[in-house]
Amino acid sequence: SSEREEEGDSLGRIFRNMVTINRTSSERLPSSSTCFNLLKLPNYKTRRILMDKLRYAIKANAGFELS
Repeated sequence: SSEREEEGDSLGRIFRNMVTINRTSSERLPSSSTCFNLLKLPNYKTRRILMDKLRYAIKANAGFELS
């Protein structure tokens, strides 16, 4: 296997552990679990909706809640 394939494979493994796609309502905003470096994304119907919701969540500048 080439170096390039190995790099892509490693990068894929990193992202696989950092992003999860939930089958929750597409009306929800993305959320995160900072303890586990995890970005939780609802299963949006289009890339445009994903980008809009992600930008909104970032710009909202909300703190985090403790449960």
